[in-house]
Amino acid sequence: MSDAAIAISVVALLLSAIAITVSLAAPSGRSSGGPSEFRLAQLERRVDALAAHTGAPPEAAPDWMGDVQDLVDDGKKIEAIKLYRRMTGAGLAESKDAVEEMASRRPGA
Repeated sequence: MSDAAIAISVVALLLSAIAITVSLAAPSGRSSGGPSEFRLAQLERRVDALAAHTGAPPEAAPDWMGDVQDLVDDGKKIEAIKLYRRMTGAGLAESKDAVEEMASRRPGA
């Protein structure tokens, strides 16, 4: 594994830890939209830029995301939101936004 790939892996791991910390610190599981979230977005953009620069492959979606997408495709948004929340620990608003984003990317949406 190249040094660049190792560096990207380390940064991705750190971003995951930051994301978990931010989501646990947000009141009632909802995002505060404050400085921490802004900083996380900055770090995610940097990791994306590093990955693009080094040619690192994109992260594979977790297996359960296919189940969420299937529910979205079947028009079962509420069930999709519940599954997304259960698997990610995200709040209701964040989960709803994620599922609606998935629905908007469907062909014919």
